Amino acid sequence: MLIVRQLLLAMRDRNAGSKIGIESPLHILGNRVVAKSLEEMADSAESIANEVLTLKDQEMATETILNDIAKFSAQVTKIFEHSFKALLTGDINLANEALETVEAAENDEPRLTQKVLTYVKDVSVAVSLRIIVWNLGQIAKYCRIIGEVTINRIMEKPSEICEYLPVQ
Repeated sequence: MLIVRQLLLAMRDRNAGSKIGIESPLHILGNRVVAKSLEEMADSAESIANEVLTLKDQEMATETILNDIAKFSAQVTKIFEHSFKALLTGDINLANEALETVEAAENDEPRLTQKVLTYVKDVSVAVSLRIIVWNLGQIAKYCRIIGEVTINRIMEKPSEICEYLPVQ
């Protein structure tokens, strides 16, 4: 992955790091974690797409369950948008909002899974829907990591939120 090679170069050469936007050597680790999280989210999105293709010729589940999954997907999409926008803009309020929404998604995932397992009678459809729900939950969890990196980065500098006091 190109980003990992650039981060390794930034570790060895601070000049190169500043050219690619690395303000501090501490950011290298955070950027690596964000890159890995994005890679894992892409893998989850691919898994979801594969399951959707598997389901295209299947007799579908109840409309209620499909609507619930669509709402969960929209919730996770919003979490992703907020966490990534917070990272790019340094908006701590948006990062906090994303983290709070992740908690809600973590509560919604098992309830939705139980609903799928209870009401979807076709086992192959239930398995595919369960995989979709699980992968959406994984994407939300990776967004939590991005939100935490964002908050840590924001808290590095004194601000109205965080004031550094000299040690006495």
